[in-house]
Amino acid sequence: MSSDEPANAAKMIGTGGLPPEGGASWPWLSEQPRPLPPTLPSGRPWPRISIVTPSYNQGRYIEEAILSVANQGYPNVEHIVMDGGSDDGTVPILERHRSRLAYWESQPDDGQSHAINKGFARATGQILTWLNSDDRLAPGALAAVAMAHDLSDADLFAGLCDLFDENGVFVSHMPACASAPLALSDFLDEVFLREGWSFYQPEVMFTRELWERAGGSVDQDLHYVMDYDLWLRFAAAGARLQVIGRPTAQFRFHKLQKTGQIPRDEKVATQHASEVAAVRSRYAGIQSLPTQFQHRGEGERRASLTVDCTDDHGRRDKTTPRWHAMETLALAGHEVRLQGQSTATHTNGPDLVLADEQAEPLAQRTAPLVLTRGIDLELIIGTGPNARGLKAPAGFSTDTFRPRQKDELRRQLGLPVSGKIVAVAALPPAPHLAALLQSFGQSDVTVLLIGSPKRWRRGMRNVVATGPIDTDAKRADWLAAADVYAATADSGAAVQTAIEAALCGVPSVAYRSPDLERAIIDGVSGTLVAPGDHAGFQQATLRLLSDYGYRHSLSIWGRIAMETSRSYAASYHALHRAFLNAGLLQVWRDRVWIRFDPAISTMQSAPTAVAASGAYSPRIVGGRMMLRPTPDQREGLQNGRIFLALRKIARILFPRQRPEWIRRMGTLIQG
Repeated sequence: MSSDEPANAAKMIGTGGLPPEGGASWPWLSEQPRPLPPTLPSGRPWPRISIVTPSYNQGRYIEEAILSVANQGYPNVEHIVMDGGSDDGTVPILERHRSRLAYWESQPDDGQSHAINKGFARATGQILTWLNSDDRLAPGALAAVAMAHDLSDADLFAGLCDLFDENGVFVSHMPACASAPLALSDFLDEVFLREGWSFYQPEVMFTRELWERAGGSVDQDLHYVMDYDLWLRFAAAGARLQVIGRPTAQFRFHKLQKTGQIPRDEKVATQHASEVAAVRSRYAGIQSLPTQFQHRGEGERRASLTVDCTDDHGRRDKTTPRWHAMETLALAGHEVRLQGQSTATHTNGPDLVLADEQAEPLAQRTAPLVLTRGIDLELIIGTGPNARGLKAPAGFSTDTFRPRQKDELRRQLGLPVSGKIVAVAALPPAPHLAALLQSFGQSDVTVLLIGSPKRWRRGMRNVVATGPIDTDAKRADWLAAADVYAATADSGAAVQTAIEAALCGVPSVAYRSPDLERAIIDGVSGTLVAPGDHAGFQQATLRLLSDYGYRHSLSIWGRIAMETSRSYAASYHALHRAFLNAGLLQVWRDRVWIRFDPAISTMQSAPTAVAASGAYSPRIVGGRMMLRPTPDQREGLQNGRIFLALRKIARILFPRQRPEWIRRMGTLIQG
């Protein structure tokens, strides 16, 4: 074995029921989740999370709801099912899963709201929610919420909600509300209901203290909008929201669901509208925080923005911040293309320009500009002295960068299966790195130079250089094979790699600096030492290598923390806030809700040559988002492949400086 990390194993869970036809899926089939550390990063125990499931004649779906809670791998969950006396086979299912439930009953009640209140009266958790019997929790939801509770001062938590039907997930919804105190005025605004601005109920969890502060019950007189009423009461009670950048719930659409009857049944629609009006009237005249809907536009409604991307100095690989920003915007439904390419749907120029911070000044631009600045994005509105900037975190593919089984990965990459591996970013090793290697005093520690030319080994023993890496998938493979990532310098590559390593479940050691403090959460995803403290750096690295329990804790905490704050969804959520604040998106004119293609968690990138030429236009292929050239770019795509092949040959023949005739040939082929 390469490490003391237990191997993951797939298993069938929920043996009492049968998986859907065509193969098993969540919540039936799951990889054995990696065990959570004994405590949270703060040292506090994992909080008890109580989940109440109201149910009536949902025997077709309730087992999935139960298993989606039971298979979380969370150590302190309390699941309570309050069934209203079902006669459709629900009770045998509850009997079969008795050991997975803290309490269940099946007897007549006064409806969903009554069942929810009865369940919460029995709940003992610090964090609460209810999960309808036809919905499901997303994998890892409870640990993500518990971590958000530990690392923030919020008392209300909401993540992405995957909307699905019998054909699978068709879109992922994300609350557009800011991570901030809830503004009652927002929730009373017509846009709240019209645009899907706020929450799907199962994606929301809240603290017991907030629940009690807001009255400690849902309104039993409400049949359709008891959740909306509760959000209003939360806002009035000063709730502080933390938006989580990963799925926490899965909301099922089916013909018999209660809310699905609203558009189809006039009587139901009338009752729903009456309840909404009654609830909103309770808060008339109450002062609140200012509304977030300051910009209200008119004219033709736009479904998306069109985004032009500048060239980033000939870099064609798919590891650049600009590539990540392109994927982020495309997944959110915007049209992303290389600058200057025309489309049939937009003829008046781009709404937005995306460029690398080192791009040439765009003096002639009239559209707002998004610059990629290392691990940040900055939206720049205006030009010259009147320009103003709004920042957002850069996003990373949490599906590409993920923990892997190290033994198998090391065999595939030709790395030593036994022993420990320390990864270093794409820089020549600093002088103290050689001393660090010697200080290990072991022959089973290998230093892995990520992205470094193989000549940089410089004859050092136990050193492996990966060579240039042009895709995130390859970077993820190399990083996930390591045990520890050592950021030996404060460079853009080192900072970016620290986030990628955390997503791969690899903790970091780094010298403290402003950039690295934003990439590494000290004591959560890694260890930060004082600048120049080489002895402290070595000591921290050795501790991670020798103490499996500590390394495992940082591996789990770091992955959860980064997937909730540095995912594509988290990045776009912040960008969306900036778009609204700047008036780039305007209520009534634009689509202001946040919805992602279901590939948000299964991004499959296009071939590298696509970046060589051609417009990027979103396409759905096999259920996954791909950025492919438009048909009129196929000739350019072929030229791009030729250019990439010649550039690779030139790098081999002329590793230090390429002759002028080589550079001119590349320009001729590209253009």
